[in-house]
Amino acid sequence: MDEATHECAARSCNVRIPASKLMCAKDWALVPEHVQRSVNRTYRARPRDWAAYAVAVRDAQDAVDATTYPATLLQAAKILRSRAEAAGGQPWEAAHFPEGTIVRPAGSMVSLFRLHATGPQRPWGTPYVTPEIGDFLATMHPGLASLFADLLEEAAATATANLQNTRHHPRDVTKAVAAAHQITGDDHA
Repeated sequence: MDEATHECAARSCNVRIPASKLMCAKDWALVPEHVQRSVNRTYRARPRDWAAYAVAVRDAQDAVDATTYPATLLQAAKILRSRAEAAGGQPWEAAHFPEGTIVRPAGSMVSLFRLHATGPQRPWGTPYVTPEIGDFLATMHPGLASLFADLLEEAAATATANLQNTRHHPRDVTKAVAAAHQITGDDHA
């Protein structure tokens, strides 16, 4: 009879492995030794403390995920910089008028797009957005995207350092990684 199997516990791996193993050899090799010891120690103590084992497994999964963090963060920074540059690279402002709200490059008279236009002046098909959303869009301008890209690059450097320094936990950069997944369109967030 065949040995029971399951998928590797690493979140991004679907390799089938023996039920006696937590992860495939490739992913287990990415887990720091102190986390491996914690998984093994808490596995043996499972009948008394399932919660500790669950934490150790999550730490092992986070360690495997952390090996991809720098690339994910740098990819998101590159996307943000490219989009900021394509959008003009400068701050925006929302200008509110009786006939509607426009968002435009700061100090410019040219609207990026028209918002919240109503009445006879509103051409059919004009996007409708409230003045509050216009203010938000103006706040999230290309200059802010460039600063956010800098933060993602700094988080990538931290994630790279964390891979070599066991004193830091991979969760040190998880919020930045969650944002990066939103930017890159990955569904890991």
